[in-house]
Order: sequence, then structure tokens, then C-alpha cells
Amino acid sequence: MRLAVLSQPCSRLAAPWERVRGTSIIGSPHPEERLEGLTLEQRLAGLTPEERLVALAPATRLAGLAPDQQILGLSDDVLRGFPEEYVRSLPRRVQQTIRKRLGTFR
Repeated sequence: MRLAVLSQPCSRLAAPWERVRGTSIIGSPHPEERLEGLTLEQRLAGLTPEERLVALAPATRLAGLAPDQQILGLSDDVLRGFPEEYVRSLPRRVQQTIRKRLGTFR
């Protein structure tokens, strides 16, 4: 049996992650190339809401929402800390949503 002799030293062989004509050595396109030409909706398809929001600052996540809607963006633990008087001051639909989330029907 004959062994093949490499024509170049091992240190000069392409690493698996190096690009060759727009693809990796194993033949799949790099992520940035797969995303080229896709719409925003196509890029976000299949991601959970948490995965979509992970890179956004909390203030950015709630930007553009009315103040009563921003309250609904708070965690249940934070909502539990609000006094009942404050919850009653909110619009009825927001009160109902909070009470449903917290399992309280005061």
C-alpha cells in the first residue's frame, strides 16, 4: 500500500473554517452569505421572541408602546409589587391582563 505525499507542509493546509470560493471547506455557505437577499421576516422566521430581543436594551424593547402597554412588558414579579391602588388606576383592559397573568381577580 502506498501513502500519499502532501504537496505542501501541513501548516499551509486550509483550516476547516477557512473560506474557499464563498463556502466553508465542508461546502455549506457562511451565515452572512445565507442571509443575503432574505427579507427581514425570512431572517427572523423560526426565532423565539426571546431570541429576537436578546441584543436589544430593555428601553429599546418597549420603545413605541404607550405607557400602559409598557407596563405589560414588565415581569410578573415586578407587577406583583405594584399596590392595588396603582393597578386600579390603569385602563380596564390592562388591569384585566395583569390580573389574568398573576392569577388574581381582586
